[in-house]
Amino acid sequence: MVLSLMHQYSEAVDLALEIGDVALAKINADHMTDDPEVRKRLWLKIAKFVVEQTGDVKAAMALITDTERSCPLKVEDILPLFPDFAVMDDLKGNKATP
Repeated sequence: MVLSLMHQYSEAVDLALEIGDVALAKINADHMTDDPEVRKRLWLKIAKFVVEQTGDVKAAMALITDTERSCPLKVEDILPLFPDFAVMDDLKGNKATP
């Protein structure tokens, strides 16, 4: 929380992920409004964590919806994070943003 108050959102996301708090990481990533590229990088870091730590393809794909208004991630942004054996059915139904 202190890092967020100090506008150190990258560090706040890193710390939240270090303790496994994805929800807190999302909140801090959303607070980054100054730089769209940094914001996107933070969301990709969250997606990578979700894929690596949980292996939950659907949860990672849900991040596309979570970021629609603030920093649109696309399927092609997240796709490289998935292991080769990711089930294609889990990827279906998620539309890519234009």
